[in-house]
Amino acid sequence: LLQQWPASALERHVELLEAALRRGIANAGADARLASRRAFWAYAQNFPERAENMLRSLDASANRLLQEERKRMAAANAAAALPAAAGSHSSAAASRAAPATLPSASAGGGAGAGAGAGAGAGA
Repeated sequence: LLQQWPASALERHVELLEAALRRGIANAGADARLASRRAFWAYAQNFPERAENMLRSLDASANRLLQEERKRMAAANAAAALPAAAGSHSSAAASRAAPATLPSASAGGGAGAGAGAGAGAGA
């Protein structure tokens, strides 16, 4: 949803998206938390300022886990791009896994929290 719909279509639901991300990041289920962390970074691509504000409002543990997931997503994206550089075709899903350039929260360009309603929502 966050990767498929244009930001203009999501804007009217941004408050609901943020609330869903916050709930997902704090969910008791590990799979729901993981999906929400990944969805957060898709949300950050569409709404970087709001995501940064959200990131600043989260506790240190949630921040750390979001940053760790961002690094894993970037590494997976880089690994998926290697065959494409060698002449192979990488999948569209792999290219959407993580943004090529992710802002750093410490540099002032970070992003906010999870997305989607429930464990299956998000990226």
